[in-house]
Amino acid sequence: MRLVLVMVIGVVLAGCGITPKYETGTLVWVGCHKVEQNPSPEGSTASFLLLNLKKGDKMYLQQLDHNGNADVTVGELCK
Repeated sequence: MRLVLVMVIGVVLAGCGITPKYETGTLVWVGCHKVEQNPSPEGSTASFLLLNLKKGDKMYLQQLDHNGNADVTVGELCK
C-alpha cells in the first residue's frame, strides 16, 4: 500500500512538471530496505510521514545528509 502511495505521488509530481532538486534533506529513492534497527547506532531514524518505522517494516526513500549521501544505516536490502 505504501509503495502504491509513493508511486502515485511521484506520478502526480512528474505530471506537474516538478523536477527533484537534490539538496540536503531531499528524499531520494534507495530501493526496498527492511528496517533492522531504528534508530541506527549513529543516530539515523527511519520514518514514514510522522511515524517511526518498526523492525521488519520496509522503506524506499532516504533523505540526503549534509554530504549529499543517502546511506541506509537502519536496515538491509529486501530479499
